[in-house]
Amino acid sequence: MAPGKKELSRAYMMRVVETSLGRLQTEYIDLYQSHRDDPDTPIEETLSVYDVSISDGKAREIGASAFSAARLSEALRLSRVHGLTISSSAGASRARSKRFACGSSSVSFRTTHSSVGS
Repeated sequence: MAPGKKELSRAYMMRVVETSLGRLQTEYIDLYQSHRDDPDTPIEETLSVYDVSISDGKAREIGASAFSAARLSEALRLSRVHGLTISSSAGASRARSKRFACGSSSVSFRTTHSSVGS
């Protein structure tokens, strides 16, 4: 991460999504992956961007690499607390599995998509 660059901030992530969609000339990103943790950005802020990106159909899957298992577990906890689309429980038939790996540890969770209004 470049010094002073908050790569997992809402403003930065939203800009990257739109730039990627334009560059790729597509309507959605198959996998929106965060490659490095950004300890200066609250996890809730990053999760809210994932939530909006999935809900708006701009990203189908999310992922992370080079995050500690503790940080990923905290993200799962906070997603439940804040009611974000990221959930560790098995659920609706339209749920998609996610797996995060950190060294020999891994965390799996699911994102669910409502079909209300479709």
